[in-house]
Amino acid sequence: MPYILILTIHADPAMPPGYSEWGGTHTYMRELLDSFNALHINCVLITRRTMQELPEVEQYNPYCTIYRLKNGSIAPIDKTSLHIYHNDNLSAIQQIIQNIGELPQVIHSVYWNSGRLGVELSKIYNIPLVHSVISNSYGRQARGAYEPLPKRAKNNQFAVKIRQI
Repeated sequence: MPYILILTIHADPAMPPGYSEWGGTHTYMRELLDSFNALHINCVLITRRTMQELPEVEQYNPYCTIYRLKNGSIAPIDKTSLHIYHNDNLSAIQQIIQNIGELPQVIHSVYWNSGRLGVELSKIYNIPLVHSVISNSYGRQARGAYEPLPKRAKNNQFAVKIRQI
């Protein structure tokens, strides 16, 4: 079963509208999964588990399966702390790929934490990476504003450069 691996540690598209941090990135990811369904494209989406009510593995539609990783407690957390779970997430994603028994054809990452994972997985498995930069860190730095995560812009830029190679 050829598939696209989508990494969106930042946002779970199956979260109900209006719940806590649900917003723009979630909407984009949900539209992407719905489009893949309409086009009959298999995908595996990996996100983080933020609601007890949502299962660890969910068949979102006939073509897309969602895997939710536990990053700390099952609750919304400050997104600036997501990088703490990087190594755990990398290992968990590699285990999911191994359990599927086939490498994805393409990795699509969204936001900088997922981009960092995508870059590493792309290198490990020699798989093309598409990275969507959803971040205002460049603007913050350009304006001289406080940036709580100085590595965010660097990781986004690194993911973009890897994609171009």
